[in-house]
Amino acid sequence: MITENMIRKKAINYIRALLTLVILLLAVYKYEEILDSKQYVFLYLIVVLATNVFLWFVNAKHFEGTKFQFWIFLMDIILIVCAAYMLTSVNFYLTLFIFLTIFMASLSQSVSLSLLVAFVVNVVYVYISGNTTGGFAINDVSVLLNVPFIFIVALHSSYFAEKSNEDARDRKNLGKANVEMGVKIKDTDIEIGTLMNFIFRVYDAFKDGVLVTDKNGYVKVFNIAAENIFNTRRSNVTNMHIGDIETLGAVKDTITKLITRKEVTVDKEIIIDSGKLKKISVSTVFIKNKSGDSLGVLCTMRRLTGELEKPQEFK
Repeated sequence: MITENMIRKKAINYIRALLTLVILLLAVYKYEEILDSKQYVFLYLIVVLATNVFLWFVNAKHFEGTKFQFWIFLMDIILIVCAAYMLTSVNFYLTLFIFLTIFMASLSQSVSLSLLVAFVVNVVYVYISGNTTGGFAINDVSVLLNVPFIFIVALHSSYFAEKSNEDARDRKNLGKANVEMGVKIKDTDIEIGTLMNFIFRVYDAFKDGVLVTDKNGYVKVFNIAAENIFNTRRSNVTNMHIGDIETLGAVKDTITKLITRKEVTVDKEIIIDSGKLKKISVSTVFIKNKSGDSLGVLCTMRRLTGELEKPQEFK
């Protein structure tokens, strides 16, 4: 799978291959001068080739963002200035027009427009260099040899600016997406809270006591009727393990048998002591999903002695 990082690596390697080709052609053009008095150029050429080999084999993940690309761009500007110094000529105008090219190509933020920028800058560079030397610059070989460097600078800087702009736009879009997601999550939390409150109110509307545990035996639902049966608040029961709640008496053992032994109970009469002796009818059943896996336990309890009083919520 071709990733964005791989595309960036490939594009930068193409630009650097073009730069290397220009430098090598200049070295071939100036080979006699290099052999006579500029043998240090060979070391420079080795460095240029070595950087190409390194960037060819470097992992594409390093091209994520523009930080690594910036250092490559800075390195190539230095290599271009060194090449111009050793193989052509460096003067104030070349340095000025290199930075002018960087500025204009960065504003264009387009590789295609950078070629137009480079063409215009090169025309101006040749014209001004010709006027300062007292003749038409097209006859000045050193000026003409610097023309390809300006084209490469334009390509490099425009590509860097284009990718920087894309990254900034992606970060902005990501920030907006995070804000929108945060709003949706907040709205979802409100909806879930409303739904859960409605569900608990439904449980509290039952005349029978309702106790629900998860598959691990922790109590999740304990309605008002169950509070009245056991004479305890739901806060003393909710999120506690069924085995640790002594107030449930024999009901605790009935639920435990269902969880551990899978013994379903239907209308089993149990006597509990919650300050007063009460006879209740208990039924237990597994709560299962569509696949038949257990999600928890539902226990319903109905008083068999005495008149059923209106459930009162403990505060």
